[in-house]
Amino acid sequence: ANIDSKVLPRESVSRMIELEPVKRNELLLKCLYFGGFRESEVIQITPSSIFLLPDGRGKVTVIGKGKKIRMVHLPAC
Repeated sequence: ANIDSKVLPRESVSRMIELEPVKRNELLLKCLYFGGFRESEVIQITPSSIFLLPDGRGKVTVIGKGKKIRMVHLPAC
């Protein structure tokens, strides 16, 4: 299967985020889509792993496959 069949169109994701009434779930959806996080990475995010930058963007430290630590930059939303 090619990658295009696995990626949701941006419009679909934007609509899903827009319609989510719970702020927590909206933020989780944004992390999954904009950060490219795996489910296992998202559930490990704690307040201490989130860094807000002055320009409104964010950086999140996550532990991925093989216990590798990576820093993910998120756009301002």
